[in-house]
Amino acid sequence: MALRDPIAAIVIFAFSLTAFIMARDYGGGAELFPRGISAIMMVCSVLLFIRGIVRPTDGERMNGGELFRVGTVIVGTLLYMIGVDYLGFVTASFIYVPATAYFLGIRNHLLVWLSTLIFVSLVAFLFRSVFLVPLPRELILTFF
Repeated sequence: MALRDPIAAIVIFAFSLTAFIMARDYGGGAELFPRGISAIMMVCSVLLFIRGIVRPTDGERMNGGELFRVGTVIVGTLLYMIGVDYLGFVTASFIYVPATAYFLGIRNHLLVWLSTLIFVSLVAFLFRSVFLVPLPRELILTFF
């Protein structure tokens, strides 16, 4: 499919622009990190779009299983974004990160769980202690 790169670029740009706009509500400088990452992703998606138009490649076509996997990860990511508000960041992340890793075929359990623990802990620390932005309350803590 010759339009694969431009289509991917448009999807990436739309997600990045949405994240950039949503981050404006963060206070105390906490918006700088997500807005910076979003801006970099938007620039890269524009470059990908231009490259895809100027030098379209036919490349290998994705089979039905690969398309299903990509679609499932996109839907899972959208559900994760919604789940953070309802379950809390830590709980949603401890579900999403390993589920995505296992779904994509990573079977090294130590790697999956160690990277999940490090990622979730680091992001939670950055938002709570560095950016001073409270994360959504953990649903499981409301039972205690």
